[in-house]
Amino acid sequence: MSFEIKGLEKIQRDLAEVQSALASLDGEIAKLRFNSANPASVEQAIREMEQAVDIRTAAYSGNPMVAKLAQVTKDAFRNRLLEAKHEKT
Repeated sequence: MSFEIKGLEKIQRDLAEVQSALASLDGEIAKLRFNSANPASVEQAIREMEQAVDIRTAAYSGNPMVAKLAQVTKDAFRNRLLEAKHEKT
């Protein structure tokens, strides 16, 4: 009995892209300057951070695992920026 597993190449390629995307997100992603007491300033910083993540992961836009990684990264940074806003109020 023999069987063939198909699709392993795609999974390996997708995982290699995830590794590359993770490497691109390692270190400083963006320098954000904002006033945590000003909601508009915080929202602008969130947009800038999200754009920086999108730019760093754009090469892998067709990879759903990278898309999820990018969204999780953006959510984490958004939460940190919003926490900074609440600490000032």
